[in-house]
Amino acid sequence: MTDSDVHVLGVCTVPDQTAPAQARHETAPENEDVVGEIVDRLRTAGATTTSKLVYTHNRREEIDRIAKAEASDVILVPHHAERMEWILVQLRGDVNVEQITGVVGGFPNDTLGHVQLLHAADSELDQPIGEALLAMAREQLRESGIDEQVIDAELVESDDAVGTIIERAKNYDAIVMGGNKPSLMDYIFGDVPHRISQASGCPVFVVPPKS
Repeated sequence: MTDSDVHVLGVCTVPDQTAPAQARHETAPENEDVVGEIVDRLRTAGATTTSKLVYTHNRREEIDRIAKAEASDVILVPHHAERMEWILVQLRGDVNVEQITGVVGGFPNDTLGHVQLLHAADSELDQPIGEALLAMAREQLRESGIDEQVIDAELVESDDAVGTIIERAKNYDAIVMGGNKPSLMDYIFGDVPHRISQASGCPVFVVPPKS
């Protein structure tokens, strides 16, 4: 991924009673230093990089707005990772499988030790859809050059997909998943990828939903 175009977005969530302009005036220098350090690392790695620092009352809406403006193929919810060898790939019935597997195919193949495809079915009726998604994703990963021996697939029945991902993610270095439109629970507790990243300690690569 070193030849990618990367837009680094620093998002500072501001309490409703505080004006974004006031928060920017008080904290911008230190936050700009954090964003600048990330930009420098990416440029050193060979990525073409731009950046922006925003202050907002609604973190999710701001990220979605800028992701659409930048026509982003994937959004990274950052977290510390010493390596990118074990990757957990979560698939849902309405995700763009080809785009998700394309993100996984962008990881250096010679360092991938294990790629786990996961679909959490809501019920037994949903299982055939999950099996088809897993088979499609496995084939696309093989076509991208990933060794079949490092690819595994798991279909589970669960009414708590987020909890299932978090539990499985404890054994992995990063998560790749499809994005979704925000629900009421997202607004109350934070968007799903951010919650998963915080709970699992893994960076999360999010493929935006189809427009």
